[in-house]
Amino acid sequence: MTVRGNLAGTIAGVAITAIAAWASHALSRRHPRPMPYFFWWGLLWPRGFLAPEPLKKLLEPRAGERILELGPGIGVHAIPVAAVLAPDGRLDVLDIQQQMLDRLAREPPKRA
Repeated sequence: MTVRGNLAGTIAGVAITAIAAWASHALSRRHPRPMPYFFWWGLLWPRGFLAPEPLKKLLEPRAGERILELGPGIGVHAIPVAAVLAPDGRLDVLDIQQQMLDRLAREPPKRA
């Protein structure tokens, strides 16, 4: 039996998301550190109001500007902002995890 497309499925999805968010917050408060690289795929999940488009509206980046992003992860936000700054602008990124920077340089995220 599938719950896809009905109220029970929606409620289950919201509950699972809320529990995961609570657990993530609790662990982050107790053990503050960067997200482990092996969870890079989690950075591709939809973010709602934290998505790249609302960020671009907030920052209002313009072509030719130079911006520094701290902790870009795999570049979910960096790539769309960098595209706006082109061709004369520049987005510099700094991350504590070299693996994240390597992945950003090697395989920029496909969704923007």
